[in-house]
Formats: sequence, C-alpha cells, structure tokens
Amino acid sequence: MTGDYCPACAEIILGREQGDRYSELIGQFRREINAAYVDPIYIATVRKKLDLDQREAAEIFGGGVNAFSRYENGKTKPPLALVKLLKVLDRHPDLLGEVRAA
Repeated sequence: MTGDYCPACAEIILGREQGDRYSELIGQFRREINAAYVDPIYIATVRKKLDLDQREAAEIFGGGVNAFSRYENGKTKPPLALVKLLKVLDRHPDLLGEVRAA
C-alpha cells in the first residue's frame, strides 16, 4: 500500500483506490478472526435447519434486524451465548419451541 505520510501528525492519507483496498483487507481480516470464533456458515446452516429466516432468528435470539446477516457474512462476531444456544439447538431442534416461549 502506498499513501502520503504527514510527519507532523503521523497520519497516513490513502488515495481512493488504496483506501478501497485497505477497507477490503480489513474486512477480510475481520471475517477471518470471526470465523476462528465460529464459522459464519455454521450459523446460517443451523438457522436454516431450524427453518428460520434472518428476521425471525433476530426476533427470537436478539441482536437487531441485521444481526444474522452480519453474523453469517462474518462482519460481526456473534455473542458466545448465542453460539452455545445454536449448538444446543443444532443437536436438539425440538427445543426451539421452548426458546421461542422464553
């Protein structure tokens, strides 16, 4: 990456192309880190196994309307409690009714 460096404030200014590339690399890094915590594909797989769309999943498990989209594309790390609950529901999908009622 190249950019302009300001020795007075130690700030680096990237051009448009370099800025876009930087954003892409940061996003990729974030997805890799989040995937180390839980595979985003696993979250989508369990949600679909439970026959829930992303909106329904967010209503049941919390996190807001865009939460599951962000979890499933690796942009946001899901809470550990959600990951554990999804692992239980993956093995015991019949418990979804109890989770809905809670």
